Amino acid sequence: MSSHDPREVLGIGPRNKIDKLEIRWPKPSNRVDVFTELPIDRYIKNRLQPITYVDRLSDGGLRELAKLLDGPLQDLFGGIHLLSFFHPNDGVDGPHRSHGSCPRLGDWNDLRAAIGTRFESKAGLIVNQV
Repeated sequence: MSSHDPREVLGIGPRNKIDKLEIRWPKPSNRVDVFTELPIDRYIKNRLQPITYVDRLSDGGLRELAKLLDGPLQDLFGGIHLLSFFHPNDGVDGPHRSHGSCPRLGDWNDLRAAIGTRFESKAGLIVNQV
């Protein structure tokens, strides 16, 4: 039995950064990803990250979303970008003052417990009329 490292390793000589890296994906997507000013001596991940409200994919909170990511969507995403899970969570209710996360969706502790280090995660907060 044998294996190989699936990562691409590129030599750049004496340079201390990569000015530009362009990835051209094959058909049918023809997508082009461009990265600039990349540091050296590290691996770069280029995996899908859905951007979603916590309850839009799972119809529940952070723990339900984690079950979905660990179950039917396993290995599909490299991370997740969560839009605001503070109440009101989608910004349609107009100006408000948030006093914390929406209990139905979960809080920072739930995020840590449910998503943890298994996924790169980002959380968004809607801010207007500051």
